[in-house]
Amino acid sequence: MYMINGICFNSAEQTISFNEKSILLNPKANQLLLFMAQNPNKTLSREEILTSVWSRDFVSDHSLTQAVSDLRKALAELGSEHKKVIVTRPKAGYVLEADVELCDVTSTVSNDLPTAKTHILKQSKIMLGLLVMTLISAISIAVWSLPKGLSTPNVTIDPYNMVFVTFESEPKYQHFAFSLSDLINYRVNQQGRYRSSLLYEQSSELSERAALVMSGFIEEQDNLPVLTFYIYDNLSNNKVFEKQYSLDDNVISTVPKIILSDIEAALEAPFDHEIISKLDRQYPKDAATFNLIHKAHYASNIITVRSLYSAIKLYDQVLAIDPTLEIAAAERFISASILNSIQPNTISTTEMELLFNSLMDIDDELHAPIYYEALAIHSFSLDDPKQAKEHLSRALSVRESWTSNILAGKISQAEGKDYQAATSYKRAYSMKPDESTLRVVNTLLFTTNLTEFGVP
Repeated sequence: MYMINGICFNSAEQTISFNEKSILLNPKANQLLLFMAQNPNKTLSREEILTSVWSRDFVSDHSLTQAVSDLRKALAELGSEHKKVIVTRPKAGYVLEADVELCDVTSTVSNDLPTAKTHILKQSKIMLGLLVMTLISAISIAVWSLPKGLSTPNVTIDPYNMVFVTFESEPKYQHFAFSLSDLINYRVNQQGRYRSSLLYEQSSELSERAALVMSGFIEEQDNLPVLTFYIYDNLSNNKVFEKQYSLDDNVISTVPKIILSDIEAALEAPFDHEIISKLDRQYPKDAATFNLIHKAHYASNIITVRSLYSAIKLYDQVLAIDPTLEIAAAERFISASILNSIQPNTISTTEMELLFNSLMDIDDELHAPIYYEALAIHSFSLDDPKQAKEHLSRALSVRESWTSNILAGKISQAEGKDYQAATSYKRAYSMKPDESTLRVVNTLLFTTNLTEFGVP
């Protein structure tokens, strides 16, 4: 909690209060004020703010301008003089010109603010509790030590970040491990309340900075695969949840829903089950097709000519069984696009249009982020970067992926915004740190010189 020229700023509550009046901030205005409170009386460039506050989103300069405007309006509601603490430095950036003091929660929350106090006491567990514990997030330092003995240097924990590290497994279950991780992470992100990045390795700066880490491993027990899933708290350096799930064919298609219910209970925050039901309709119900789509999804992320061609054929089989599966159609189109980028003309222009049209023929009331990623690739290939940017923004409003970061980099590079492009490419590599990611950065849509952008 911060005192800013007498204004009480509670980043967990997303409120600013003065003289018994309290204003609720929107999420971006709240994060912007938190970042500025952590750096008072310092001119912050637009690029610095965009990278720090919108690090997981693909945004334009207008988004920052709007957030500054929203923040000033909120401050003005507490008194017209308060909006003057946010000062614009022409061609330089913004500065919070104020006396800023970091406050202890218990000494700052008084009887005049019962709602905030009740919220803090009630949400003292897991994610929401972590957010309260990190009201002093600028100086909250923790050492992350995963249960398997991985240790890292001290890092500053970001209270707004959560990551999902793909499950580990022996080779024959890798398609389950990757696809289940992606599927569960996607459902968590669709809730809107929690935003989680899918990472391919636990030894990542992104996982070290996250408040919560979800992960696990698949191993064989009695000749059947069993998933051990856990949630790890970086601030307290402890596992806060762990449970095992059988992955036999009789239950494999229902396991994601069971895990999501357990996450919901562990985080003590209700999920939107109507959305979950809509998401369930985007995946096959029978175990055989469910397994098939997992294999296709895994193959599509290996990024070799052989694996991409295999993924396309597997998606063909899935869509022959159920042509209404939007995610399968979108991933097939993206796999074909990446295949053509690393080995040109493997898929003809006519075939590419057929793949795209089959995606557009699917009428789903809740489009998946990968649907918009596919549309962004198609629009860019038609020399319409503006439309591509709009599609990508819709994908990123739900969740980010290594693919979406590459697309964001390509669009920024085409606009001549090399700093933003480099940031997006590096983030893609942080999420999926392997040669295949670099191959896609180098070839997708147009050739990018990795050295010029400092990647990796």
